[in-house]
Amino acid sequence: MRKKTFIMTSAAALFLIAVTGTVWGMTVSITSSSKCRASIQDSEIPYVAYSSHMPESPKSAPTAKLYADKTQFQSKETMVLHLKNESSSPLMFGEPYTIEVQQDGKWAPYPLTLAFVSIGIVMDSGGVHDQTIPLHKLKNGHYRISKEVNAKDSDIQTVPFEFDIIN
Repeated sequence: MRKKTFIMTSAAALFLIAVTGTVWGMTVSITSSSKCRASIQDSEIPYVAYSSHMPESPKSAPTAKLYADKTQFQSKETMVLHLKNESSSPLMFGEPYTIEVQQDGKWAPYPLTLAFVSIGIVMDSGGVHDQTIPLHKLKNGHYRISKEVNAKDSDIQTVPFEFDIIN
């Protein structure tokens, strides 16, 4: 048996598991906050996971909106971030998020050490998921927080929300 190794985002791995209904002998290891490595033995590859055997299907981005109740916060506050599924199909996502800061008109990763529970969340069409975001490590500035979402027959979409820290 030949072993195949695939590199995919965590959201893609969750999507594969959700579509097939099982792990199908995959060994998944997280190598960073947004990438994972999946290894599968040839005899264990399910039809749906082996893309060269799949018929072409149109790729359309899921429609999701990331927002909060306001756009200006103090660093002592906690933001309640809302992710709304505005598509006609379920969205899959996890707890991870990224924060960037705007510097000289460009976005740069904000240096934070974050740890996330590795769970997959499936949200039906029209659903809203709330997540609390502590802001105590952020200084004054303009920020962007982003989450990755995925829907059946779609590419992974990064959904952003911009906000300001004013102390």
